[in-house]
Amino acid sequence: MGYYQLFILGSLIVLTIIVLIQSRIFKKNISSMEGMMISMYFCMNLSLTVGVLLGFTYQGNLIFSTVLTMLIGILVGLIFGSNFGILSVLDGVMAGIMGGMMGAMLGEMIKGDGSIILIRILLFLSISTIFLIIIITRSKITKPSKKLWLLKPIVLATLIIIYFICGVTFAENQINHYYEPSPNEHEKH
Repeated sequence: MGYYQLFILGSLIVLTIIVLIQSRIFKKNISSMEGMMISMYFCMNLSLTVGVLLGFTYQGNLIFSTVLTMLIGILVGLIFGSNFGILSVLDGVMAGIMGGMMGAMLGEMIKGDGSIILIRILLFLSISTIFLIIIITRSKITKPSKKLWLLKPIVLATLIIIYFICGVTFAENQINHYYEPSPNEHEKH
């Protein structure tokens, strides 16, 4: 695995920890049905992202990338769904399995820049889980008395934009340098 793959996987691990902390903080304000929906949304997006990444990385070895991604999806579904009950665990595990299978197949079929663009889109959808939890719990929490409540989403959105512009773009440039042939290879052919 190269820098790009490790960067994306590390980002997804950090995102999983943030969403877990966020879901435990707001657990009392989230109904079981909303918990199931959040669990399914997050596990599906995360396993799709990991599936496309591993399918792209291990092209030609679909079994390995599919099984590994399904195991990651099951693990995240178990951990994240346990915040909201057994139905959320089942929903998260099944969404993780399904997303892992579909993501690995997509990563295997799509070549080159197409999979990098798809990973970027799926990574954004995974990150949007943070906003989903805030939106769901916002209606149940008393209205803020301060006028600075708008500052939190703006700061969060700014951090996500900086992450995509600086971090993801830098990681994508590393993969492009990794796969570009050196000048000596052109002389050999």
